Parts: sequence; structure tokens; C-alpha cells
Amino acid sequence: MISERNRGQKKVIQLSDDIKSLADWCQLGFVAPDAKTMMDRLLAIGFGPFKIYKVESRNWEGVNYRGAAAEDYALEVCMADLGAWDVEIIVPLPGSGKTIYSEYLEKQPAGGLHHLGTYLPPGEYEACYKYLEGLGYAQIQGGPILGNDRNGRFDYFESDHEYGILLELLDMPEVYGTPDFEYPE
Repeated sequence: MISERNRGQKKVIQLSDDIKSLADWCQLGFVAPDAKTMMDRLLAIGFGPFKIYKVESRNWEGVNYRGAAAEDYALEVCMADLGAWDVEIIVPLPGSGKTIYSEYLEKQPAGGLHHLGTYLPPGEYEACYKYLEGLGYAQIQGGPILGNDRNGRFDYFESDHEYGILLELLDMPEVYGTPDFEYPE
């Protein structure tokens, strides 16, 4: 799945065609205890504006957490463009069930950089998933991404022992709903 070639003194790793989009990392994912505080911090350094979506388990079935159904979770998901990158802030809401986001806040109460994500075409998703598993990264949370045009998928892989953050694969629908609100308005 990987081949190496030399370009001058620099060694370049090339991924095979079935997983080539894996190299297109394009999302910085933060987890925070409070959306407004984190958005204000990021706005101060040029991130934003943000579109905010409320996500609840009762409206979004099929999400798994560490091998079982994720239950009773509620989140605010704040999205912003940063050039070719997306910035995501995820906030577990009070009373929410256990997720990788609540786990993160138990270790890092102030929040911070949680994951690095890549958007994949549907035809490469399974090969990239298997490739990350083959590297020894276990899938620890995932599920559908509900879209207006089609449903997509997301999966997080436990890679923080090597990178300090998780890796996320995303198959995003083109149209995935209207935000509940925007910040700043």
C-alpha cells in the first residue's frame, strides 16, 4: 500500500491508489467544555466564523463507542472554514453519555486539539479504514453522517499513543443540514 521514492535528499512516501486520499488531511478537531470560549479563542487567531449544529443520540442512531452503541449523548458541533482546512469544535453537553469527547475532557479539562481528520471519497473509505487498522489503530467511535443528499460516515482511530491526537476518517455528504445558529452572528 505504500511505496517510497527519493526526490533529491528527501524521501517521499506514496500511498497506493486505493488509499491515496488518506494523505489529504484537512480537518483540525478540537474538544472543549464550552463552545463560546473556544470559538472566541480561535476567532482571536483568525479562525471562523462558525456554524453550530446540535447533535443528539435520539436524532442520530447508529453511532458506536468502544464497540457498543453510544447512548444518551448530546453535542454541539461548531464548524468553520480555514482556507482548504476545516476547523471543528465538539462540546459534550451537560448530562451527556460517555463518548471519546467526554473521555478527552476528563484528561484535558480545558480542552484542546483532539483529532486530525481527512475527507475521503466513498470508494476509498473501506481501504483506508483497513489500512489504519493494519497499522494497529483501533476504531473507537464512529457512525453515520446524516445528509440531505446521501448519508456519509465517520470513524475515529486510537492513535493518540503515537501522535497525541486521534485520526478520523470522514465520508461527508455534500449537503448535511442547516446550522442551528452561527457565531459570531
